[in-house]
Amino acid sequence: MTWAPGEVVVHQEVWRDRVWAARPLVVVEDSPDRMLFWLPAGTVRKVPWTPPHRPDPGEGTARVLDLLARGDWIHVDHVWDVSCLWILRPGDWHAVWVSWLPSGERYGFYVNLQQSFRRTAVGIESMDLALDVVATPDRVWWWKDDASS
Repeated sequence: MTWAPGEVVVHQEVWRDRVWAARPLVVVEDSPDRMLFWLPAGTVRKVPWTPPHRPDPGEGTARVLDLLARGDWIHVDHVWDVSCLWILRPGDWHAVWVSWLPSGERYGFYVNLQQSFRRTAVGIESMDLALDVVATPDRVWWWKDDASS
């Protein structure tokens, strides 16, 4: 199964057999060696959130850890704020995102450490592994989610 340029597929992150987050992606290329997807600024995606019946931990990392441990999240809409070209290769446990600001200026690079993707009937499935690399356009990089830094 391959998709043609311009088709819209769904990227689902799945934790313990439950959809954690989901977003539409526009196919740029789907070949045996790589897949390229476009995620334009303004795209609405579904993200996990604390259910209304209990207090929200507030801070992002605390919320994520709490939701993953409890397994009782709900989904809310979130608007993506930069345009990204996603580069994925079969078997890789990461995706490279090249991002641009709404002005057209290159924002930088993001290496999303994630489970190797698998194809589904509607798109691809993987799960974020929570530690990522961020790099500026001039290739200065740092660990995004490293608690020790």
